[in-house]
Amino acid sequence: LAPGAEPLHFARTNGLSHDWVRSLCEDREGNLWVGTGGGLDVLRQRKVEMLNPPDDWQGRAVLSFIVRPQGDSWIGTEGAGLYHYRAGQWASFNENSGLSNLFVWSVLETRRGALFVGTWGGGLMVKQGDRFESPGDLSQITAPVVALYEGKQGELWIGTTAGLQRYEAGKITWSAGKEELASPDVRTIAETPDGALWFGMVGGGLGRLKAGVLQQFRKQDGLSSDFVLALYPEADGT
Repeated sequence: LAPGAEPLHFARTNGLSHDWVRSLCEDREGNLWVGTGGGLDVLRQRKVEMLNPPDDWQGRAVLSFIVRPQGDSWIGTEGAGLYHYRAGQWASFNENSGLSNLFVWSVLETRRGALFVGTWGGGLMVKQGDRFESPGDLSQITAPVVALYEGKQGELWIGTTAGLQRYEAGKITWSAGKEELASPDVRTIAETPDGALWFGMVGGGLGRLKAGVLQQFRKQDGLSSDFVLALYPEADGT
């Protein structure tokens, strides 16, 4: 502790297995081993800083987030709306800010600085000034928006529980749903260096869109599961 600092108090209320401390031992790594009436505990320096807004997310889970180049973050939650964190300061956005739904499943900021927010049941919105709105074709999206990705040409790819859509210049210019895909519940989107767009689905396996050709790969094609929730493309195309 620094000189003059308040002493730290550890008890059952903040992690110890028992309030009766019988023995202490510090090892060569600086860990403090604590023998208590309830067993053996260890105190280590925390390596991760926990960030929580003053309302503690209203008891809801964090579903999505982005970290901007400036260092601030936008965080979407399961029922508490959207939060903005910058330099220790928190701001929250809810119905009063135009959010039609407080279940924020996806957040994306484009290279041009447009902030898109996808919700479960309230469609897709974009931040305009201090409010969130669904201009143009965005108002046509009613299915839950669970994945967002900005392509190399600046187009926005929108993954919903009902399929995949391409949005650019205020218009939806391409879409694929249950007519083109089996179980088209799109949860993750990525792009490989060869220009192919890949997307994972819940129950629908893996999809690929390249040069206008749409393909779908499932367990019968060699996948270990039809539930694909994350994709990470490497530079060599893997």
